[in-house]
Amino acid sequence: MQSETTKLFSSELNKNLYPVSADDYFNKTKIGAYSLYAMRSVVKDNKMYTTEKKSLNILDWGCGNSLWAFALFPRANITGVDLSNNNLKYSAINAKQNNSKFKGILFDRDIPKLKKNSYDYSISIGLIEFLNEEVFYSVFQKIFNSLKPGAKLFVTHHNYRLFSAVYLPWILRGGYSALKKRMGMDIQKKSTENVISDFSKIGYLYKDSGALNPYPTKLWPYIFFRKGFLIRTSLIKNWYYSQFIVLQKPYSSSISNKGKNK
Repeated sequence: MQSETTKLFSSELNKNLYPVSADDYFNKTKIGAYSLYAMRSVVKDNKMYTTEKKSLNILDWGCGNSLWAFALFPRANITGVDLSNNNLKYSAINAKQNNSKFKGILFDRDIPKLKKNSYDYSISIGLIEFLNEEVFYSVFQKIFNSLKPGAKLFVTHHNYRLFSAVYLPWILRGGYSALKKRMGMDIQKKSTENVISDFSKIGYLYKDSGALNPYPTKLWPYIFFRKGFLIRTSLIKNWYYSQFIVLQKPYSSSISNKGKNK
């Protein structure tokens, strides 16, 4: 899967599509524009405001081409962690177009370069569902240690429910195994509640969660507004597979190593 992603970015580079503006990238489709609008709302709702005029330090784990980081935190200092050195190179190219600074951390090789208590926010978009238990705890413990006390982590993941907007159609297409085959990798069977519980074992505090509705323009093609795309109502949000969770590192460091043995 990683090699396919790298090939995609390489072909984009060969077509001179880099550098890429984050706003241009997400606004190519209505769903992309709605998703960006929704996540910007989530960040705004959970952002700590300060009178200090300084650039934020952002940690983007599983950064890819880093466009989510550039879009959600304009003009910030972005540190991206990825398995692919090519992805980190493309992120550095994109940083110039998005008026941001970028530093790449190659997973495994450069992880010791991450500084503790250094980042104002962290994001991890669409990564959790592809991590096994061991890797999950390893990755998010490292992120926890890297965040400043009180700093927040924004994650998205695929909410697993057998009867849900994404998994229900696959019952007639070969079930869960058919979906995994199409994705090209294992997908963890975890609901949002399971994921929040895992984060609490590390030491994170739960702050906010909800769903990003991927279907409004398919179900109601003549509706062209963003209201309703971001859903926090508990009775509705569990139906959708695309979820966000906001977590916080406590101001007290007394539980910072709570999950270190996981």
